[in-house]
This record gives sequence, structure tokens and C-alpha cells, in this order.
Amino acid sequence: MRPSALALSLGLLALGLGCHPSLSTARKQASLDFDCEGGALEVTKRSQDTYLVSGCDRRGVYQCPEAPGVGSRFCVNLSLMARNRGERELRCAFEQTRVEEISPFVFRVEGCEQEAVYHCEASDGRPRCLLEREGPPSRVSTPEAAPEG
Repeated sequence: MRPSALALSLGLLALGLGCHPSLSTARKQASLDFDCEGGALEVTKRSQDTYLVSGCDRRGVYQCPEAPGVGSRFCVNLSLMARNRGERELRCAFEQTRVEEISPFVFRVEGCEQEAVYHCEASDGRPRCLLEREGPPSRVSTPEAAPEG
């Protein structure tokens, strides 16, 4: 009886750990993106496949697709995707841009007295940011505690 109780306990533990493989994948990817030790990162699950990661004076919104056809687990920093696209389209150096998520999956990138708003996602395993609006800033910029991206 004891061995089966132990096996049951180990099975439940493995099941519990297996429920959030994307959490550890988001942490690993953020560690690379932020050039930061994984232990210094705080990872919070926001939705089924989306995580907020912060640490080392950075933060990002990571999506780890769980869609049919997505064979291996990977996570994409949506904040960084938006910032990189904004840098190109606004013709503004990365260091001069800043990004903020203004609603789930919608990011405002500001820099060089311009702004662009993108809808970014990777839910089907194909990461992309679609331009929603571009032009002069629609509001006054305020500095953030931790840059996204």
C-alpha cells in the first residue's frame, strides 16, 4: 500500500509541475533576452499562454503558444517584437524608443517624437505585430520604472 501511495504522490507532483511548462520556458527566454539570471526574474501567469516577466530593470510580455500544430514549446517577447518594429518604422534608435502595453496584446511604441500602435501575438505559433496606428504622439510621455523589451 505504501509504494502505491508514494507513486501516486510522485505522479501528482509530476502532473502539477507539468501543468506550467511554459512558465519555465518564459523564464529561460527572458533570461536570454534580458541578459539576466533566471533566479532574478519574477514570472507571473496572465492568461492561458501569456506571462509577465520582470527583473534586472526590464520587463516583457511573453506568449508561449499552445496551439494545435505548435510542436515544441517556445516563448516570444511581444514587447520586444513591438519595440523592434517601432524602431524600424519610426526610424528611431532602439535606445530612444520605449514601449508599453496599453491593453492585452496592444503595444504603443514611442520615440523620436512619433508613435506607433501594434497588435502583437504568437498564439498560432507565428509571431507577428500588425500596425494599428502611426503618427505623432497622442499623449505626453512619462518615464517608466522598467523598460519593456
